[in-house]
Amino acid sequence: VTKYLDEHPGGPEIIMDVASAGRDATEDFEDTGHSPEARNTLAKFFVGNVEGGHVASTASKSKEGPSLLILLAVLAAMCAFAYAMYDSVNAEAAA
Repeated sequence: VTKYLDEHPGGPEIIMDVASAGRDATEDFEDTGHSPEARNTLAKFFVGNVEGGHVASTASKSKEGPSLLILLAVLAAMCAFAYAMYDSVNAEAAA
């Protein structure tokens, strides 16, 4: 990973914060939502799992992502509808 520090788009500090904590960084990596290109880069630098270490499951993360996107889309639609209603009531009152 040392060879990659200067190339990391988020800067070396992000990697060093996780590395200095001496813990599995899988959850941090998955929470960030890295691109396929970042995953390919990870594969180049991946050495292996620590014996006796806990490997974080990423299956539950993939289920959370779309749910959040759906929630945000519904919220945005509700805001747009509320604004449209507010605007039409004000237009009628002005007329």
